[in-house]
Amino acid sequence: MTEVANPLLGMHAAIFRPLAQYDAGALAAAGASASASASASSSGAPLSPPSPAQQWRPEECVSVGQALHMYTIGAAYACAREYRLGQLRRCWAADLPVMDRDVVRAPAELVRARVTQVFVAGQRRK
Repeated sequence: MTEVANPLLGMHAAIFRPLAQYDAGALAAAGASASASASASSSGAPLSPPSPAQQWRPEECVSVGQALHMYTIGAAYACAREYRLGQLRRCWAADLPVMDRDVVRAPAELVRARVTQVFVAGQRRK
């Protein structure tokens, strides 16, 4: 199995704690791009929110807000750059993706989300 390094899948895993692994081959077979626009587990099953019986340590699931914090402010802190990165603030380096769906209101969609625009240091990249 090839490991997938994708922050959207990492957030999905933190929120839902699925027992199924994210398999790059299964993702590709399901028609996913490198950004994991579709989803499948190593067994080929779709990665929708799992039932508690399908979760690994469900008591450790985090909220969407906590997952966003971990991947933004928390990541900036881990790099000792929390004074300049990790938040959308005036005069800060603004790197952010724009998604094709609202993953905050529907976090199960993290595995299907496509990045439609990217801003690096406040500038739109193509």
